[in-house]
Amino acid sequence: LNILHYLYSLYFIVATICTVGYGDIYPTSNDETCFVIFLMLIGLATYSLIMGGITSTERVPTVH
Repeated sequence: LNILHYLYSLYFIVATICTVGYGDIYPTSNDETCFVIFLMLIGLATYSLIMGGITSTERVPTVH
């Protein structure tokens, strides 16, 4: 059982979910692959927090 298959599978799953694409520049070592996965997940979390903050603004009811 080769653990590297799971690492590269995780990379492609995260790249697909984050919609960053596979591109012409890609990680070439195991360390780079782990780092890129981490960066993509941080970017996804940041984007989600920003969009969640924008959409959760509550309207204050006005009294007439």
